[in-house]
Amino acid sequence: MSRRFTEDEIEILKEVAVYVDEVYIDDRKGISQTSYVFTVPENCKYFCWRKNLEVEVPTDLVGTWMQSYAGDNSDIYSVKLALPLYSWVKCHKVEKTIEVWEEL
Repeated sequence: MSRRFTEDEIEILKEVAVYVDEVYIDDRKGISQTSYVFTVPENCKYFCWRKNLEVEVPTDLVGTWMQSYAGDNSDIYSVKLALPLYSWVKCHKVEKTIEVWEEL
């Protein structure tokens, strides 16, 4: 289930999100469509300006996240800039093996 982060959550994620990957999905009208992936480590803390101290990141933000749909990220130079622009889904890494035939 996808979700858009609140302004408070975005401020937390800008501090603690760790870039993992930008995944190529396909081309639309000659423009690459990609999805950013980032992770928030367990037991991670951020500095809360309101309380003026370090606070644990909310558990629902911990994990690995990916854009819920691919987009043209060529003008967005970091995952932190993409946080307010897209909806996000929790994800996990899956390795796939494919077979292809090539000419000798």
